[in-house]
Order: sequence, then C-alpha cells, then structure tokens
Amino acid sequence: MQNARSHKTFLEAALAAAPVAGTDFDFSFVSGVPSVDFTNGDNGTTTYEWRVWAWNNSTSQTPQAITDITGVGAEDYVVKVAQPDGDAGATSVATIDLDPSNASNYSRLTGGRISGDHTGEIFLQKSSGGTGGDITGTFEIGGDVSGNIDVDLISAALTIEGDLSGDVTVRTKILDGKLAVGKDVTSASVIDIGGLDGDGKALVQMLRFNYDAVTDPFLYEFAGDLILRDGVPLDAIVDIHGVLASTASIDLKGEDVGGWLPLQGGSGTILNGGAILGNGLVWVVSTPSGATFSGTATFTRVDAFGALRTEGGSLGGTLHVTGDVDGSFFQGGGDLLAGGQMIVDGNLGSAVWVGTGDDDFKGNIAGEVWIKGNVSAGADIFADGDLSGLVRVDGNNSGKVWIKEDVTSTGDVHIYGDMGGDVDVDQVMDGSITIDGRLGRGRVLIEGLCDGDITIGESTASVSLIHLLAGLDDNSVITINN
Repeated sequence: MQNARSHKTFLEAALAAAPVAGTDFDFSFVSGVPSVDFTNGDNGTTTYEWRVWAWNNSTSQTPQAITDITGVGAEDYVVKVAQPDGDAGATSVATIDLDPSNASNYSRLTGGRISGDHTGEIFLQKSSGGTGGDITGTFEIGGDVSGNIDVDLISAALTIEGDLSGDVTVRTKILDGKLAVGKDVTSASVIDIGGLDGDGKALVQMLRFNYDAVTDPFLYEFAGDLILRDGVPLDAIVDIHGVLASTASIDLKGEDVGGWLPLQGGSGTILNGGAILGNGLVWVVSTPSGATFSGTATFTRVDAFGALRTEGGSLGGTLHVTGDVDGSFFQGGGDLLAGGQMIVDGNLGSAVWVGTGDDDFKGNIAGEVWIKGNVSAGADIFADGDLSGLVRVDGNNSGKVWIKEDVTSTGDVHIYGDMGGDVDVDQVMDGSITIDGRLGRGRVLIEGLCDGDITIGESTASVSLIHLLAGLDDNSVITINN
C-alpha cells in the first residue's frame, strides 16, 4: 500500500456503491504502511460488512502490513481481514480495535488471516443488548502474538501459529469453537476463559496449546496462566502438548472437570480444582511422552469412572484430592519418585495404582501414598515394583495393600487404624509393616524372605493370618502388643 489513491485495492464493503474515503472510512499512512479507521458500520439503514486487505499495488498484489484497523463511532462494525480470494489480508497487523462509542453497538470479526505477527490489541465489543463481541469465522495469525486479545465469544477458530506472549480474554465462552496456539505460551501470558461449550457435541477440542509439539512434547512449553472460570465441561477437551513450566498455572476456580484435561508433564500448578466427575479425565502426563510431572494438582474429589492419573511418565510432584476418591487414582508407566505424593484427605473407595500390572510398565513407590480417611473393602493400594517410600492409611483399611516386588529397607507400610484387608508383599520384605490398630479378618503375606519388622499395635482375630512363605530372618521381629 503506497498511497491513498490505491485504497480500493484493500477495502470493500457490502454496498451497491464503492465505499467513499473520508465518508465511510479514513486512511492514514506512516512510512507507507496504512491504517484504516471505519466511520460507518451497520447504522440500521445501511449494512457495512467490511473486508480489509493490503497490497503493495493492484498489479503484483503482494500482501503488505497494516498498522491499525479501528472503528470507534456509534456504529456496529463487522470486519473480515482477507483478500478477495480468501488469502491473508496482511503480513502483519498492530491493532484491531473495534470499540464502538455507544454501549448499544457491537463489533464482530467474521474471519480472515494475518500471515505474520500481531503486536497490538484485538478488541471486540458486545452490545448492551447481547449481540456481537465475537469471532464467527476462522481467524488465523501465522506468526507470534505479543498484544492482548479481548473478545466476548468465539464460535469458530482463533489460531495463533507462533508464540503467545500477550493475554487472551474470552469474556463469556468459547461456543463450539477453538483457541489454538502452535508454539510457546510464555510466562507473560494470561489466558482467561469465561466458559467452554461444545454445544452438546461429544468431546470437542476447544483449547489446544503447543500443538506443533505433538511429535515432541519437549519442543515447546506452556509457561503462562490459564484460567478456566467454568472448569472443563463434559463436552470439552483442554489439551496442552508442551511441558507445563514452573511459572505456569491452570486455575479451575473451584469448578469441575467433566471432560478431558491432558498434559505432558512439567512443574506447574493445577489449582482450585473441583470434582473430577464420572468420565472426566485429568492426565498430568499422557501417553506417550515419558515425561515427569513435578508440580502440584489439587481437586476436591474423584467420582466413580473419573480419573486423576499419569500415563507413560513419572510423578515427582503432588496429586492431592481433598475429599474422597471413588474413581481412578493412577500412576502408570513410570515411578512415584522420591518427593512425589499421592494424597487423599477423605476415603478411598476405589484404587491407587502405581504401575500398570504389565511387566513392561512397572512402577516403584519411592515417594508417598497417604490416605487420611478409610480404605473400603475391594479398594487396592498397589505398586507394580518396589516400595522404598511410604504407604500410609490414617483410618481403617478394609482393602488391600499389594507390593508386587520388594519392600526395601526404607520402605514402610503404616496403617494407623484397624486392618481388615490384606498386606501382600510378593518378594523380599526388608522394611517395616505397622498396624497400630487390630489385625482383623485380613492377613499379612510375605512371599519372599522377611528381613524386616511386622508390628501389630493391638490384637489379632481368630481368622487373622501372618504368613511368611520363605521364612523370617534372624534380625527380624514380629510384635503383637496384645
């Protein structure tokens, strides 16, 4: 775009006659780069639906940069940034500020593409009557976004193919649409999503970050803050393909997860999680990354058929459920590392698994499994490998603690209440098993050599059994205090 005489090559409106500069819009130029300010929009009499693009000239039709696209009058502004054939409307744009001066007016993006970077603001206004403020057609930015994006609703796709270092605010919701970022989300970025609504469809991928890292989850990172004000509803997928950096957070604002939230490890934080509902899934590491999650994830409960898990990686951080777990609490395909914690403040009505039961995907407990309530009959605490850390139940355990390999010299199973279920160690027991309460109908079964200590704090029942299949080492002690 070289001068004002070539403006017809980059503006058209849905009018019978061509729009008139100085009447319908105004141009300005800085170093040959144009800006456009819309004077007229939909004023109730004439509908202006603007299409904007920039060429160097109408002969070569080479896309050029646009500085600002603005509309601030008492009009409704509907804009698309694209050439007539649908190609990118500009190589870069600084600002798209469609902010009508009257609250009763609205603005809307109906799609388009910027092939390069977007450095300034995108703002769309929703009218006081509830119209607009939305992106209704696919809008793509081929480069990085360093400015802030503030819209009311996305009902199509907003795709950023490069890095995101600005903020993105979706004030109401993403409605059967998508927000996607291809590369890094930096620590400067705050993504605030009012809600997600898949319009009743099953599992729509509505937020997708670091999608260029699909084949290499360590290529990019999510280092910003993601706020999900309505949680993750049952028809939504929030997918982070990169590493969750130490600066990153996902704030669920106390809302539930009914859909899917897969991560690829990292050291960030998931906070203020509500319930993980039936069929809701949270993977802090998802197959096949082989990553480690060393951050913290907190939820109020896990319902039956819901899951809080790693799969294909290890846990060096904390998974914390402040209520009951009746679904899957699972560390699969890797280890619960030293310093890692799986904590349930309430009761365990299902299972805590470390490992998969498959010899190729064993899992050792070097960290801590801590159940602060009771363990129900039929519930398991299971390690597919060694126990060198702690399994602790503060209440009564009517379920089973099963260690498929060794309990090492630092390994400890400690039941603070009564034991009505079993403690099984399939190989050597070189650590300690302590039951502060009564050993009832359960049994302690050591299939390898018992080279550690077994302590029963109270009594045993007539049906209780302590069974040492390979004998008791001369340094070991079995104590029954009553």
